[in-house]
This record gives sequence, C-alpha cells and structure tokens, in this order.
Amino acid sequence: MFKEFMVQVDESTPCEERLKLSFKLAQRHGARLTGIFAQLDPKRRNLIGGGNSGDFENACNVAKGLFQSHAKDSGVETRWIGLSQGKRDFVVREAVRCARFFDLSILAQPDHDGSDNLPVELPEQLLMHSGSPALIVPYAGTFDGMGKKVLLAWNGSAEAARAVRDALPLLCAAEEVIVVALSDHAAVESDTPFLSIIDRLQAYGVNCRCEAFNPGDSHTMDILLSTAADEDCDLIVMGAFGHYGFPKFHRGEGTRYMLQHITVPVFMAH
Repeated sequence: MFKEFMVQVDESTPCEERLKLSFKLAQRHGARLTGIFAQLDPKRRNLIGGGNSGDFENACNVAKGLFQSHAKDSGVETRWIGLSQGKRDFVVREAVRCARFFDLSILAQPDHDGSDNLPVELPEQLLMHSGSPALIVPYAGTFDGMGKKVLLAWNGSAEAARAVRDALPLLCAAEEVIVVALSDHAAVESDTPFLSIIDRLQAYGVNCRCEAFNPGDSHTMDILLSTAADEDCDLIVMGAFGHYGFPKFHRGEGTRYMLQHITVPVFMAH
C-alpha cells in the first residue's frame, strides 16, 4: 500500500511530466504527495561566502509555483520541502535522508548530456542508501497510462525480491505483467515446486506470464530494454545494484546503464 510519495521538483521542462505522473499516482493510491526542491546551484561556487545565488532562489520559487499549480484542484494532500542549499553533497544527502520517510520517491532521470542543475548521482545514491524504492521518470516522453503493462526483471536475487515486494501495489493494478527471467538462477520453478515468482504474483491476483532468457553475450539491460519496447510495456520493475568495493565485479554498471537509457519509467529497489 502506498500512502506517502515524494517527488523531485525543479525548474526544468521535464519536471512538468514528472509532476503529472506523480499527481496521477497519488490520486490513484489515495496518497499524500510531498514535493522536494532538489536542484543544484552551479553559481554558488563563485559567490563569496558560499551563499545561494539569486538564480537558485528564483528556481526554488518557480519549482514551488509549478508544484502548487498541479496541486490545485487535484484533490491530493500535499506538502513542500525546499532544501536550503544548492551545494551538491548537501542536496544529495538531504534528499536521501528525506526519502527514508516515504513509500516511494519519484525522481528525474539523470541527464549526463544536459543541464548541470540536477545531481546525476541522486537516483543511485537514494536507492543505495535510503532503504526506499524509487521511480525514475525519463526526461523525454509522456507517461499518462503508466502501469497498464509492466515488465518485471527477475534474476532470483535479493534485490529483485525487494523490488517485487515494494512494487506490489503497481503490479496488482497492472493489466498484465511480463516476467523476464534472466540466467539459470531465475528459473520460474525452483527445486521446491511451489516456490516460483509466477506463483507468488498469482497469489496476489496479478495477471502475469514469463519470458525466459539466457543473456549469453548480450547485455542484460539491453534485453530488458528491447523486450519492454517489443511488448509495448509502459513500466519496468527491477532490482538495483551498487558497487561493493570491487570494481571488477561491475555490480553497479547495469543500474547506471539502465538509468541512462530508459524510455519508460523504471521502478527500482535495492
């Protein structure tokens, strides 16, 4: 059950679509929605004493006004958090801390080639350190019908199990869920016959089917992205991974690759 959402708000054009999606989700689940102004102040480093620039203060006012315009007549209970500084480490740290008090955080897709106003590391840091899931919204596209057809990435890992548990309200509301089973560890049936991801989902009344893949030489994330496109899915649900101090294991690369290449919203949990 979702009762508390948090959405990242800024002055960028993509924020409009993020807010539309956030308010629709809040309406659908009867949840309260809190907007958080989590934007950087690139001009801060040029100021004597390190205070906020006028541009940052203006951006906060624009973002708050945008949030309030969507809240008007929405029927959604709202709150507002305006972070007091635009310093990168402060924005990331405070956003992660705030996320621990919400069922779901709705974030901007990192735009590595675009604006320098948003901390590109925020989604990954929030997933790894908040203990809460996140819904990352692409910076291009419209997502009015999100959640009708869902792709669920399943590899039998603890992260995948956490994603399933956290996303159950979305999975139960979907018209269809396509389970993409990856690797031998993701077999639909285990040695104990009734322990399967399909059985677990069907216990909640989820309409689901399974597609099994052996990635081989293919990039696992490319399989997920191409399957989502081929099946016309409007949401991806998956576990998120981070580095454990051994770069050769590449534990976090798949998560970063997905965050950079999504064209539909992706729900991640760690």
